[in-house]
Amino acid sequence: MFEPEGANRPGLTDPTSPQSPINTTPRNTTLPDPSSVNDHEEGSDESCEEIQTQMLTEEDTYDDTPPQGWKSLADVYDEASFQNEIYNLLLTEGKPLNFKEATRNIEWEEAMQSGIASIERNRTWELTDLPPGHRPIGLKWVFKIKRDASGTITKHKARLVAKGYIQQHSVDFDEVFTPVARLETVRLILALTAQRGWEVHHLDVKSAFLHGEFKEAVFVSQPEGFIVKGKERKVYKVAKALYDLKQAPRAWNTKLDGVLKEYGFQKCKLEQAVYTKQTREGSLVIGIYVDDLIVTGNNMEKILQFKKQMEQNERLGPTFILPWYGSKTKQRWNKSETNKLCYKGVEASKHNSGLPQLLTHTRPDLSYAVRYVSGYMQAPRAAHQQAVKQILRYVKGSTEMGIHYQHNGDNKLIGFSDSSYLVDMDYGKGTTGLVVFFNDAPVAWNSQKQPTVALSSCEAEFMAATSAACQAIWLKGLLAE
Repeated sequence: MFEPEGANRPGLTDPTSPQSPINTTPRNTTLPDPSSVNDHEEGSDESCEEIQTQMLTEEDTYDDTPPQGWKSLADVYDEASFQNEIYNLLLTEGKPLNFKEATRNIEWEEAMQSGIASIERNRTWELTDLPPGHRPIGLKWVFKIKRDASGTITKHKARLVAKGYIQQHSVDFDEVFTPVARLETVRLILALTAQRGWEVHHLDVKSAFLHGEFKEAVFVSQPEGFIVKGKERKVYKVAKALYDLKQAPRAWNTKLDGVLKEYGFQKCKLEQAVYTKQTREGSLVIGIYVDDLIVTGNNMEKILQFKKQMEQNERLGPTFILPWYGSKTKQRWNKSETNKLCYKGVEASKHNSGLPQLLTHTRPDLSYAVRYVSGYMQAPRAAHQQAVKQILRYVKGSTEMGIHYQHNGDNKLIGFSDSSYLVDMDYGKGTTGLVVFFNDAPVAWNSQKQPTVALSSCEAEFMAATSAACQAIWLKGLLAE
């Protein structure tokens, strides 16, 4: 709440008040009476000096010098004689805000050099003149610090991205849709591998978007800090994708789809981001989420052969084999460690309201609470902030909870549904809740507002049952493939 100007509150005291820093009169002190000073004129010189020293000390207690002006923090750093040391200290643990700040740290300079080298090595663009009727798309640097599970910095990454928000449909791009694996699909694959005792492997394609090939004519300006001398007016014609171009994800997915089909994989009909390969030696399953691939199957030799093919494929560039769920998670996949890391991220960035939603991907018990507070993200109030803090406290006290996917068991899918009627008085719509179990472990769950207002509790129950049935039918068909 706002308070009237001049109200007594910390930091805004009355200048005439004894507590005001503007008042130079010391608190709880008494200045010597002039008559008493005169009485000491005939006394010793030591008494006079003592009184003068006391008066000077009391007068110098507060500094009433008015402000001489204001300076920005950047100006202070620029004027400092040790500005390089200051920037190095700040940028060691933080990200630079722009290119100028990044150039003051050798680690970020090396990261930008590496990014440009990767683009040129991939033959992403060529320098040319701008044709009439075209306008170049600007570029900018985005900096990111990668850390391991303990929080230690492992890599300084500089990514050159395009200002794709100025692109126009049917001029600079056409189709942009790109399929990615649903999280229900990822959980079903992990549950299936745990039940059958398969191994899970994780592949990550470095600079994946830079390998997609464009059909449209796209021109970008020269990046800051890497402008070719004598050719400042020229632009780059993009032959392959750049980050943040609207058609870049689709171009990368199209190329990856062609490579996997060359290796004999078939795309699932019910999930466009899952590929399978059936042979006499065994079967392989691949789930794709943008540039990350999870690979599993019942033939270890085929898995290793596929990983070798991906590493040696020049069309896709370098492919890294990264530890993820672990190569020997045959019986248990517990997300407690991930919950701890997610909570550390929440503590570090509580202002980001999207982080609690990330936790719902591995915590079914948070679905309803997070969905409820997410409905007030547009205009949150103090009560909603307190509710989010309560969710975070609950997460902190339950970091050991996780999903246990068991070994052996059956292939049964069991679903449950429920609904609420006339509980949410703000919108009047009911809430649908559902959960589907595979081998006695949850693989799919949801808590969402119903699309229409139910006229009775029976109608609300039928809405929830319909949603659960649709989810179960889709999972059954995917499991059959």
